Amino acid sequence: STAKDVFNPQNERLLEIVHVWKTGKKRKNSILCVAGECPGKKVKKADRGDQYKMTDRWPLKDLKLVDGKNVNQECLEFELQFDKVYKWTAVSADEKNAFIRCLWKLNRRYLSSSIAFVSIPSCMLEEVGNASAKAGDQAEHSAYQEMTPKETADMLKLMEEYEPIVNNSMAFAEKLSKELQVLDEANLQAIISSEKQVTLLMGSIDEALAEVAKVEETLQVYDELLGSVKQQMDHIQQGNSLLHQIDSNHEKLMSEILFLTSNLDLSKKHRQALSRGDLSSPSKVKACIAAAEALSSCMNVQIQPGYRKLQAIAEQLIMFETLKQNFENSFISHITSIFELQHFLPHSFPFQVYAWNLSRLYEREIKAFFELARMLLLGRTKELGYTEELYPHPLPQTISSLGGFSPLICGSSPQLVYADLHQVDIMLEQVLRELQPLCIAEQRFIEKFFMLSQDAADQEGLGRNGTLPPPILSFSYLPQLLSEIFSSLEPELRGFIDTCNKVQQFSCLQVLVTLNDYMFEMQGSSAATSSSFLNVGLSNILLLAKNNFNKCIWSVSGTVLGHWRGSLPCQWPSCTSSEASGLKGCHSGLEEG
Repeated sequence: STAKDVFNPQNERLLEIVHVWKTGKKRKNSILCVAGECPGKKVKKADRGDQYKMTDRWPLKDLKLVDGKNVNQECLEFELQFDKVYKWTAVSADEKNAFIRCLWKLNRRYLSSSIAFVSIPSCMLEEVGNASAKAGDQAEHSAYQEMTPKETADMLKLMEEYEPIVNNSMAFAEKLSKELQVLDEANLQAIISSEKQVTLLMGSIDEALAEVAKVEETLQVYDELLGSVKQQMDHIQQGNSLLHQIDSNHEKLMSEILFLTSNLDLSKKHRQALSRGDLSSPSKVKACIAAAEALSSCMNVQIQPGYRKLQAIAEQLIMFETLKQNFENSFISHITSIFELQHFLPHSFPFQVYAWNLSRLYEREIKAFFELARMLLLGRTKELGYTEELYPHPLPQTISSLGGFSPLICGSSPQLVYADLHQVDIMLEQVLRELQPLCIAEQRFIEKFFMLSQDAADQEGLGRNGTLPPPILSFSYLPQLLSEIFSSLEPELRGFIDTCNKVQQFSCLQVLVTLNDYMFEMQGSSAATSSSFLNVGLSNILLLAKNNFNKCIWSVSGTVLGHWRGSLPCQWPSCTSSEASGLKGCHSGLEEG
C-alpha cells in the first residue's frame, strides 16, 4: 500500500523499507524507504487512517556514512550521515539488516562504493556481494512491468495515428543520410585537392612555432636581465637610503653643533669684563651687567645630559662657573667696600641700610615738597620765603632724586594763588603727576638692582640646578622695602588732602573727582603695573576722600534741614519723619552716585 499510495503516482519503484523511530526521543514510528529513482526517502504514517505522506527525501549520492553501531551483537540502532547525522532505531534486526544490504547493493552498483559502511558484520556484506549480480539482474528484469489492456489499446491507437509521420521521418532520415554522404565525399575531395595548401599551411605553422620558440627564448633572456636589474636597483635603493640616513644624521649633528656653539659661546669682551669685575664707573658697570646677562643666558641653556660628558662642553661649563664665581667675589668685595660692616650681615644689611638712608632723605624732601605745595595752594609763597637755594644739590639719578619736582617748584604759574575749586584741581593733579615718576623710578631701580622682580626671582631660582632662591630675595619683599623708603609719603599726602578740603566748603568733591579720574587714568596706562606701590597708597587716599565727602554731605544736609525748618514756621511748623527720611534718601542717592 505504501508503494501504491506514495511512489506509484510519481513513477518511482519501492526497493526496501524499515520501520524506525528517532533514537533518544519519544517513540514516534516512521518508515524509511529506498525508492528506485530517488532512493533514501523517509515515509511517515499519518495519524488518521492508513494514509502515508512523505516528510523528507535525500538523494543517495548525498549519503556519506552508514553506521551499524555494533559488529558482534545484534543492535537495533543505526546512523545515516547526510548533511548531518540521523540516528534511528529499527523495529526489528531483520528489517535493519535488509535495509543496510539494499543500501550496500545500490552503493556498489551506482556509486562505485563511495559510501562508507562502519560497524557492520562482514558476513552480511559477503553474502550481499555474492548475490549482487543475480539481484541486479532480477532488479533489471523487475524494472519492466506488464502493460494493462487499456495502455496497450492507447499505444496501438497512437502508433496508427502517427504511423505516416513516422514513415515520413524515416524517409527524411534516409534522404538526410544520403545527402550527408554526398557532403562527406565532397569534403574529402576538397581536402585532397587542397593538400598542397594544407602542406603550405603546416609549413607556416611549423615556422610560426619556431618563431614562437625563439620569442620565448628571448623573453626568458629578458626576464633574467630584468631580474638582474631588479637586484641592482634594490642595492641602489639600499645605498640611497643609507646616504639619506647619513645626510639626515649630518644635518642633525650640524644643527646640534650650531645650537651648542651659538648658545654656549661667550665673547672675549664679556669674559674680560667678568674676569676683571671692575665696577668703578657707569660704563664699566653696564659692561659687567651685559656680561653677567650673557653668562646667565649661557648657563641657563637646556642641554642633554650626554652633552655634558663631552670634553669641550665640560670645559666651557667649567669656565662659565669659574667666571661666575670670580665675578661674584668681585661684586661682593665691591659692595663690601661701599657699605660699612657688610661682612657682618651678608643677607639683610644692604636692604636695611638702603631703606634707612633713603627713607630719611625722602622724608626731608617730601616734607619740603608738600609744604611748598600747601603754601602755593593757599597763596602764601612769600610767607614761605622760597628761593632757588632751597634744593641746591639734587640727589643722584641712580637713586631717583626729587629733582622731578622742579616743574612744580620753579615753573608755577601766578594764577595758582587763587583758592577756588579749579585751583584745587590743578594743584592736586600736578602733585600726583610729580609723585608718579618718582615712585615708578624707585621701584624699577630696586627691582633691577636687588633682583626683586618676579622674572628675576624665577631666573635666579632656575639658575642653580632648580633650587629655590633665598627667602630674602622673594618678590613679596618689594612692597615692604618701598613702604620703609616712602614711609612719610602717605601721611604727607593725607595732610595735603586736608588742606585742599579747607580751601572751600565743596573742595572735598573736587578732590574726590580728581583722585578718581587719576586712578582710572593710571589703570588704563602702561605704567599701572610699574606703580603698584603708588596704586595702593592712592587707593587709601581715595577712601579718605570718600569719607570726607560723606561727612560734608551729612553736614550740608543737616544745615539745609535746620534752615528749612526755621524759615517757614507758619506753613510747616515741624518736619515729619517721612520728610526727614526723604532728605536722607536724597543724600543716600547722591552718595551712591
